[in-house]
Amino acid sequence: MNNIEFKDVEQKIEELVARVAKIKTIDKVEDKQTELSALQQASAEPEFWNDTQKAKEVSRQIDMLKTAIDTFFDLQKRLHLLSNI
Repeated sequence: MNNIEFKDVEQKIEELVARVAKIKTIDKVEDKQTELSALQQASAEPEFWNDTQKAKEVSRQIDMLKTAIDTFFDLQKRLHLLSNI
């Protein structure tokens, strides 16, 4: 690889970093973390399973939020590793 190709790769990585930062804002990752924390606290309450239908829905929301958050941070971690090569 010559110097021009390295600069191209470097530029692409910078563009990806900017895109991931934009995704964090658009996808409201911090809001999702706050919501996840609140739902997890609610699910830890002793009376949580008294209403099984609601409990199942909250559990489903928790799973969806965890997946979205984990996916974002996995992407961010991979990009961080890539940018440190």
